[in-house]
Amino acid sequence: MPARVCLVTVMLPALTWTCRAAPKAAVTPPDKIVSHAVASAPASTEPPAMCPQHLPRFQDYRADSIYHGTPHWPTISLGPDSENMDHTMERAIADAKGGLPTFAGYLAVVQSGCGSPCQMQQLVDVRSGKVVASFNTSLGEAHRLDSRLLIANPMDSTQCFDTAAAYGRPVYYVWNGAGLDSIW
Repeated sequence: MPARVCLVTVMLPALTWTCRAAPKAAVTPPDKIVSHAVASAPASTEPPAMCPQHLPRFQDYRADSIYHGTPHWPTISLGPDSENMDHTMERAIADAKGGLPTFAGYLAVVQSGCGSPCQMQQLVDVRSGKVVASFNTSLGEAHRLDSRLLIANPMDSTQCFDTAAAYGRPVYYVWNGAGLDSIW
C-alpha cells in the first residue's frame, strides 16, 4: 500500500485528519533524495476518538434534598502574599464565600487554576463550611445542584473524546455523602 501524507487540522470542537496519497517522487539517484513530506503508515481503520454510549446521566443520581439555609464557608485569612500560586485555592474560596450550593444539594464547587492545563476543584459543604473533597481536572467539570453526579473533564457536544490524549479523559463520579466514587 502506498504511503500516505496526513495533515492534522484543529477546528474546535473537533480534530480533523486529512490524508492523501504521498506525491510521487521524481526518479532521483538514492544518494540525492531529499524528502520534505512526512509519510505515515497506512491509515488506521480505528477512529482517534471514543464515543461511548449509555453514559451516566445527571437525572439518574438525584440529590436527596436541597439545602436552603444560610451558607457557611471556611474562614480564610489572606495576607499580602495571597496573589502567589500557593494561595490560589484559598483566594478562590474567599471569592466564592457566601455563595449557595451548586452540587448534590448542599455542596459548592470552587475552581481555581493550577497551571495550564490544570484546574483545582474543591467541594465545600455549605452547611458546615468545611472543604470535604478536592480533585484536579484538565478540562473543567460539569455538575448540577439537584444531582450527585459530577463529571471531571466532560466531553464536548459530540460526546466523544480522544483516547490518545495525554490528559483530559472524562471521569464520572458520584457523591456518596463522604467522598467521590468513580463510576466511569
